Amino acid sequence: AKLGHAPFGVDCKAWAIDSQKEVVAVGYDVCHMCRYRASNKHISNKHIAAGMRVSSHDKGRSGIMSKLEHHVEDVNAETVPGDVLRRLIPPSFATGRVVVVHRDGRFPDSELAELRKYQQELGLHTAFVLVEVVKWAGGAPRIYKGDERPEQGSHLFLDDTTGVLVSTKVSFGTQNPLRVSLRDIYGQVQKSLQQQGWLQSVFDLSFLHFGSLFKDARLPATTYFADSLAYQSAEAGIAEGLDSHDDDLPTQQFWL
Repeated sequence: AKLGHAPFGVDCKAWAIDSQKEVVAVGYDVCHMCRYRASNKHISNKHIAAGMRVSSHDKGRSGIMSKLEHHVEDVNAETVPGDVLRRLIPPSFATGRVVVVHRDGRFPDSELAELRKYQQELGLHTAFVLVEVVKWAGGAPRIYKGDERPEQGSHLFLDDTTGVLVSTKVSFGTQNPLRVSLRDIYGQVQKSLQQQGWLQSVFDLSFLHFGSLFKDARLPATTYFADSLAYQSAEAGIAEGLDSHDDDLPTQQFWL
């Protein structure tokens, strides 16, 4: 993967199959970097938004997620403005598809409004499934299997739109689960996505981790890679509209 190829894909047919539209996923995150003078005096904050788009290399095999594309851009704060959202999820990627959008943390109201407006602009054949992935340790209760640790993939629905998901294995102690919420659906999607597919998308895409064959990521590739990419780009000072579609950029997954 570090040489630019995708060594494997993940079978996501349980939720990424639609009889009429291809289902894809995208995740984004915003990192915050504080800049200081040599005297350790704070100068300013730098905010970088990064998005990771996940789809299939073979359109004839919809549901096998393996293709990664990215976009990185400066933003003014934690909230991502509408024009940047349109570049994180460009029309060439979203039009005519069901896009499962993973947000690291919670969607601000302004982002929800912009995504609804954007989906309406793209037309009735495009749909957005908005999923919040909260990894804060205090944001979700622990899950147990009797007096033992739960199996990887165990989950508990707190209500119809919020669940607690165990996405990893641990050698000792108990897993720190993710709190996953279905924030909204814009457009028409299959019942499998409405009912449980939005939660399963987070678990399935946690296996799309090209950086290691022996350790699974706790987060899905969408937000996990977006987080890594945002911080690395901020530290390297290369977050000026960096996009995987640029012909003069390498194809290597340098964030691994």
